[in-house]
Amino acid sequence: MGVMVQCGAVQPLVNMITSEHQVMQTEALLSISLITIMRLADAEQSLLESRIGEQLNELLTRNVPREIFSNILTLVGQLMSSNELKAHLREVAINRALSTFVSSNDKFIDLRDHVARLSSMLGLDSY
Repeated sequence: MGVMVQCGAVQPLVNMITSEHQVMQTEALLSISLITIMRLADAEQSLLESRIGEQLNELLTRNVPREIFSNILTLVGQLMSSNELKAHLREVAINRALSTFVSSNDKFIDLRDHVARLSSMLGLDSY
């Protein structure tokens, strides 16, 4: 993972989040989640420069399946381990995008509590 960060792979992975292909979206979300779990300190600057919050917000404007939405929730939780990334997520109002997505999709209603917890961790209200 460290080599991926050093070789500049974070930016292309973040760009892949908004790919039109769900397989690529899933791969990007899972890869970035692994990077944040293992090398967050090393990847933090690249994630900020790539404006990961904006990419996640854009993806949330689409009709994504449950698996991808769950991966987004996991990644957002991981990103909040960094104070700078947490501030970035606040700045782009990720909580609003998550809440809007859950509210507009009845099949995701059971994930409202998870979204509310993430919003609370950001220090923001979700609804």
